[in-house]
Amino acid sequence: MNENLNMLQIEMGTIKNQPEINILAEKHPLLKADLTMKHFYLNGLALLMSVDDEIDEKEKEYISNLIQAFDMGDDIINEMVEFAENPNPDVVKEMLGEINADPLMKKTFVVDCMMLAEKDGTLHENEKKFINTMYETFSFSEDEKSVLKKIAETVKNKDENKNLCVMIDILLL
Repeated sequence: MNENLNMLQIEMGTIKNQPEINILAEKHPLLKADLTMKHFYLNGLALLMSVDDEIDEKEKEYISNLIQAFDMGDDIINEMVEFAENPNPDVVKEMLGEINADPLMKKTFVVDCMMLAEKDGTLHENEKKFINTMYETFSFSEDEKSVLKKIAETVKNKDENKNLCVMIDILLL
């Protein structure tokens, strides 16, 4: 696990020399996913977005940026919000199963959840519970949780466009 943290530090040092490009659209694992997985993933983020009983514009913007990066069309955000407000338990179960089946996708999903949860400026108790439920659902060890939290914090505290590359590269290890 220390190897992953060391890799994080190495990547943080080298990322400064990369040109400013939209890493999200180039490296996010969801880019290569099929349409069903994209919908599951975004619906999962939409669920998180609504657990504090309010959907903030900054949260919608975060999901909208993902939707645009994956060239899915702007009207999808309305579907995500509708799903978040009225989730189908069978779809949620299937969604979590599909995300859990892909080791990279489940790590990326949790990091995106952590990023999204703080977009409105506050990490609400229900958002913490949601993220902790994802840790349990995806059977992450304490070491894995620690690395994922570190990645999310690093991306949040730096230029997101550059450091998203760090997140994706580390998750690919």
